Amino acid sequence: MSVDLAVENLNKRFGGILAVNGAGLRVASGTIHGIIGPNGAGKTTLFNLIAGSFLPDSGRILLGARDITALTPERRCALGLARTFQIPRPFSGLDLLDNVAIGCLGRARTVGHARQLAHEVLESLGIGRYADTLASALPIGLRKMLEVARAVATAPKLLLLDEVMGGLHGDEVDRMIETIRRINATGVTVVMIEHVLPAIMSLAAQVTVLDQGRILCSGTPEAVTQDPAVIAAYLGDEVLA
Repeated sequence: MSVDLAVENLNKRFGGILAVNGAGLRVASGTIHGIIGPNGAGKTTLFNLIAGSFLPDSGRILLGARDITALTPERRCALGLARTFQIPRPFSGLDLLDNVAIGCLGRARTVGHARQLAHEVLESLGIGRYADTLASALPIGLRKMLEVARAVATAPKLLLLDEVMGGLHGDEVDRMIETIRRINATGVTVVMIEHVLPAIMSLAAQVTVLDQGRILCSGTPEAVTQDPAVIAAYLGDEVLA
């Protein structure tokens, strides 16, 4: 089984806080891998290290066979790594098409070609009818979908999704789950942080639990939810029930 992402003994300290503490992670190619844990566990810091927003104090990150530990976010993106943010960051004065076209510029021949590719991305995610809508006019569900579309626009091999279901309800969650499945079905490896546990458990082949910067455990969703340490640190007996 080939590995798209390997994180080895990663450490990151902010002053007296060890936000990521010896973290290790292996994500198989073509899979969906979930990361869960309580607030403040270090999940987003781990994503920031993988994406290149922060550099680790020690340890290394491999994308396929390539050591990307010291590369800039832009270089990592060019190699096939894309990410979303918890709070969507669109260009509010642009419509959806042009927001996504910006992400396509790195692989397009011309601006017109970038807009054509952007239209294809929007259609593939089921939001093509909103192409002419200003990003500033979008409700939260569509803002989250636009955030995903902007990442998909770069044609990633590995996609990091940071709480893309946060703030969504009912049908919006169902649509996002289906969107992630469609993206993964095209061969994109997905690593996702999420607090919507039913979604993680239905999507992910493997789940890693982070607590106080450390990897608490990693395994199938079924195994993770039955681990006493996970129940004590994060799930709680009443949530598990």
